[in-house]
Amino acid sequence: MPKTTVTQYIVLGRLDQASDLKVVTVAEGPDAEQFRERYTTTARDEIERWNLNYYAKFYPDIIQTAPLLYADDEQQNRIEVDEFYSVRKIWSHLPDETWFHCRIYPENIETAMQPPAISLRTMPLGVDYPEHQIFHAEVAVPALAFIQPDNQTIQNPAFYFHRSVTIAQGRLFLDYEYRSLGDVVLPDAVAAYVRQLDSAANLMGYTISSN
Repeated sequence: MPKTTVTQYIVLGRLDQASDLKVVTVAEGPDAEQFRERYTTTARDEIERWNLNYYAKFYPDIIQTAPLLYADDEQQNRIEVDEFYSVRKIWSHLPDETWFHCRIYPENIETAMQPPAISLRTMPLGVDYPEHQIFHAEVAVPALAFIQPDNQTIQNPAFYFHRSVTIAQGRLFLDYEYRSLGDVVLPDAVAAYVRQLDSAANLMGYTISSN
């Protein structure tokens, strides 16, 4: 069974300080095989540049602070990749706002849940199956940060989606899970499928506020 878990460990600096970001990606089963092929056929510095540019889409002021670590357990068919970054300006605000904001992005969940280009169909819609993506973030937040707990589930015959937001001892814990439940959506079910994907998309990122 393919499974990828992305965990972000973030230490948020104060508004004028850099923030530390560590990303741990664990791929299992067929997902590990895809990672293994990439890491055996592509130069490590090229992968690091690609990863840095990828995260720069979310955090433009990001820099890499240490080489990535790659561990391959072929017997368990499990790969772990650890990445280390610093984000110099993770907080932002509009000119008329008094609160600053930063946003956490469950990028692997969002990628897995892209809606189809055409929702009005006469033919069935193919869905990647089996697909299992997990995102977890542990964020050390400043004392003045505002966080709203949350727990929501969206379930469709074709997929399961869950998001939970909890707070404990000055840390934000953010958990997402996506599982595809079948490989096809029949034409008369596509409209509901897309509506529920859109509902999940509204929960896809989480904003932390601070003054």
